[in-house]
Formats: sequence, structure tokens, C-alpha cells
Amino acid sequence: MSKNRQSFVGHQKNIIQEHQRDITNHRHVPLITQHLQKFAQIALEVLKGSCESLEALLVQTRTKATGTWQGGDGRW
Repeated sequence: MSKNRQSFVGHQKNIIQEHQRDITNHRHVPLITQHLQKFAQIALEVLKGSCESLEALLVQTRTKATGTWQGGDGRW
């Protein structure tokens, strides 16, 4: 599991525990907003990493298809 995904899962677990305490104190509305913002930020980082991985794979695939190799070690 990637670092960002571990962070996302860990953050979810912490939120559940916080909300169980805070709902009785009616402090949960501002916290929900904060946590949604944090979730969005982490999700964006996960997606960014996935897109970068896909882009690298696409470049590698195109390189093989055109008969050139940019890997530096001379192997396909």
C-alpha cells in the first residue's frame, strides 16, 4: 500500500474515533468540513501519483512501439 493510501486509511480511522466523541458535543459539523478537505487533498495526491504512473507506462509503451528505447540499459 502506498504511503498516501496508508495515510488516507489511517486518517479515516482517526476521524471515526473523533466523530464518535464529538457528535455528543455537537462539534462535529466543523470537523466534518475539515476532514472532507483533508480527504480531498489526500485523494488528489493519490490520483496524481496514479496519473504519473500511467503516464510513465504510456511513454514506455510508445517507446517500444516506435522502436526506440530510452531506458539506458539497451534492453527491451
